[in-house]
Amino acid sequence: MILDNSKQFKYYLPSYLTDQAIIDLRVIDVELSDEDSHGFKWTVKNLENVFAGEVIATYKREKKNRGYSYRKDYVTDEIVASESGTLYQFRHNKINYGIIAHATDGKNSIKAWVKEGRRDGRMNLTDLQVELRNIEEHLALLHNEIDKMKPKSEEEKKADFTAIDKLAAKNPINNTLITAMPETSKRIFFGSLSYILLSIEKDIYARLLYLTRLSIGCGIGWNAESLYKSGLEVDDFDMIIKEMEGYKDTFLTEAFIISNIKETANEKTLSVIADIAKAFGCDAEELRVIAQVAKCRLMDDTEILLNIPIPTKNRWMNRFWNYIPYEWIVKNRKEVGVICTKKYKKTDNGVGSVTIPIFSACNSNRDGDANDCISPCKIKERVQAGSIVRIGDIIWKYTQKQKLKKKLDYGSAAYSLAQRISASLDETEVKDEENVIEAPCDGIVFFINDSRKSEVNGKLDEYVVTYIVSYFDYYNDFDKWFKAKGV
Repeated sequence: MILDNSKQFKYYLPSYLTDQAIIDLRVIDVELSDEDSHGFKWTVKNLENVFAGEVIATYKREKKNRGYSYRKDYVTDEIVASESGTLYQFRHNKINYGIIAHATDGKNSIKAWVKEGRRDGRMNLTDLQVELRNIEEHLALLHNEIDKMKPKSEEEKKADFTAIDKLAAKNPINNTLITAMPETSKRIFFGSLSYILLSIEKDIYARLLYLTRLSIGCGIGWNAESLYKSGLEVDDFDMIIKEMEGYKDTFLTEAFIISNIKETANEKTLSVIADIAKAFGCDAEELRVIAQVAKCRLMDDTEILLNIPIPTKNRWMNRFWNYIPYEWIVKNRKEVGVICTKKYKKTDNGVGSVTIPIFSACNSNRDGDANDCISPCKIKERVQAGSIVRIGDIIWKYTQKQKLKKKLDYGSAAYSLAQRISASLDETEVKDEENVIEAPCDGIVFFINDSRKSEVNGKLDEYVVTYIVSYFDYYNDFDKWFKAKGV
């Protein structure tokens, strides 16, 4: 009665009282999995008012047979409402649920209540154990964070530095670009990254471990304590910009990696990185891609690179190769078409021979050994090498000579045998057929010339092979890779 009029008196009834009252009225009358029931069927509609004792569903259950029998028998069972109220029906994890509840209750609220295991408004033993474990873990985390906030003594710091040095020595990180830097640039590089590291209050030692591993792997040899102190001494940002401008990709990528270790980068740190990037002349597109490359390296997930937006220009070629696995570069080299530009054909003009028609006379010439050099296709349109293409873009448009069988019409039955024999000797015709090669995916277009064995001994047919590659690929390496793999 009170719940029926709760909306009218909502200003006088605390919401937590009415909410708890609604929960207390919920009764689960149906909870049947698909495995335990066959032919399950509701006999009343969803959200319909039912009375206690009314049949609300039927199903068939397997009847246990005595003795040994391979036949399965089923009996029909009825489910009746244990209470009067509104019937809420839904499925979850292949289980049919039917809950008798108050008319002011909500289906979504009931579903969440069932999924959480709070069937009767109280936690079962398993739920209680899980909740207690979560509370314990949360308290342990809070104690850990409080300990981190406490100032450490010099002895404690030295112990931490020593532990970091031992771990870093076992797992150094090599970066060839950093290794090749002049000594002065290296010092500024690591000192600046240490400054960024110290600007984040949380998880300093996790970041310092990464930077120490990089220091050892790249040959500068600074230990954790030296790196820590170098960050405290940074105050000349003009020097950073001047010395690091030639290494901006590497510097900004490492800055993003360090700031996002443990996923705790703060606004201040990201603002510092953005200011340095702006001083380097980076635009928003460039900064976004650098951040994604860093995320790819940090999470060891190359799928992130596939989500990089199509660039406004071909600007990523041969960049970030220290961070992108070479196997991924090769994997994303996709051959999309091969066009023959010169082909040698055997001919024999002796008695009784059939002359092969010359395709495309534009570049044809006769060799001294009675072989024909032909150009099988005529190029009408081709995109520029190194162009950015989107899926569906036309890369090539060309015509190719095709030999087609003539449709012969002999006319009347009086068509002479001699005419039939003459026609059969020339029953093919040559026509131009237009073809296109489309981009199957987004990327950069690479073309490469190739030679393949001809049907004429001592001759090589010439081809142009078309590839779509990733935005980070480099033609010189692609050329070496193609020639090394052969055809």
